[in-house]
Amino acid sequence: MIIDSGTVVTNLRPTVYIRRAAVGVPGGHGCVPAPTAVQAPQHVCYNFTGYDNVTVPRIALTFRGGVTVDLDVPSGILSGGCLAFAAVRTDNSTTFLGNVNQSTFEVLYDVKGGRVGFRPGAC
Repeated sequence: MIIDSGTVVTNLRPTVYIRRAAVGVPGGHGCVPAPTAVQAPQHVCYNFTGYDNVTVPRIALTFRGGVTVDLDVPSGILSGGCLAFAAVRTDNSTTFLGNVNQSTFEVLYDVKGGRVGFRPGAC
């Protein structure tokens, strides 16, 4: 996975891609087409117009070695009414950790040790 602050959404392999999240509003919600600017038909978007109370589920990313990063709710999960995740074409495709998921973390690079760390609430 490439950590890319220039990519907006996180791109995941089809076997782990979040196809629907239990994002809810009183009385239900409607999935809507992704905005034209997104250019990604696999995006899941919602129409929150007229709703003051929206429930967004907690989502965590677990990396090799058992490290788990709990994403900030809702700013680390939603972007412009759409889930901040998209699927890549195949399980062999390169994946990216986008900037929406990184938005409330300080990303620490240990180049010599070949590791990356995430410190929550630092930004």
